[in-house]
Amino acid sequence: MKLTIIGAGLSGLMLAVKRANDDDVTVFDKARGVGGRMATRRTDHSKFDHGAQFYRKREALDDLHSRWLERGLSQLWFTENGIEHYCSAEGMTAFAKDLARDVKVELNERLLTVSKIDESWVSEFESGKRVISDSLVITAPLPQAIDILKASRIEPSNELLNVSYTKAIVFLFENVAENFSFSRHGYVEPSSSSIFSIADQRAKGLSKTRSLTVTMKPDFSEQLYEASDDVLIARVRDELTTVASGFESTSVQVKKWRYCQVRNHLSLGFWEIAPRLFLAGDSFGGASLNGAARSATALIDRLNV
Repeated sequence: MKLTIIGAGLSGLMLAVKRANDDDVTVFDKARGVGGRMATRRTDHSKFDHGAQFYRKREALDDLHSRWLERGLSQLWFTENGIEHYCSAEGMTAFAKDLARDVKVELNERLLTVSKIDESWVSEFESGKRVISDSLVITAPLPQAIDILKASRIEPSNELLNVSYTKAIVFLFENVAENFSFSRHGYVEPSSSSIFSIADQRAKGLSKTRSLTVTMKPDFSEQLYEASDDVLIARVRDELTTVASGFESTSVQVKKWRYCQVRNHLSLGFWEIAPRLFLAGDSFGGASLNGAARSATALIDRLNV
């Protein structure tokens, strides 16, 4: 069976790896690299994870966790409330790159429409590429998948339309002052702040200098998503003073996620919107990398039928 997967995030890559022995699988993604929100950025002096900061050791990721440990990619960062949190000294995107090595991936390919011809699905890409497959899986954030369906004259149900995502504004601070002390292990989610999380990239072994990824909460991000970088930087510096004293940094970059964390996900694992046309991802498995993995696992079982 020929299987086309749209989206080279965790769900798409995990599904591709698990089906590679049984199917002719190709993964397409509109981005220049794999990983989706498992994103790592290198600057002149530092290296940052600016999407997912870790994965939690839970059942949904057991197989991949064992794989990444064996390959020396995964390391324990910290344990909190009895839950182990793992990251990579090479960055979270290293996990996605590891999966991508085992499957065929085509990047810079934006899917425009899909259509049915006889028993096959035809994917039409912005580049002009046309791909025919027996099964098609779209793992993009559900609002993006719905845009593709509407362009393809496939009407989504109300249940799908009701799923939404939070926005996130993210700051990458380099050369942060050593006296800014906010956590013994380098990660905190402040309760009384507009900051969702602060992650020390040096504590993860990712950056040689003290560099922080600061991710803002949904309300802040929604309200100020279109604001200028200067306005955003001034606001986050004020917020950081409520977490701990002594914050200083030599430089900062601003990043934005339009689709960060799924709200009111559908607890189905996946959605078969037409025969052999599937929607999958965290919209159906739950927010977090474990949710994305749960979705992939559920669909793997369905494709075996």
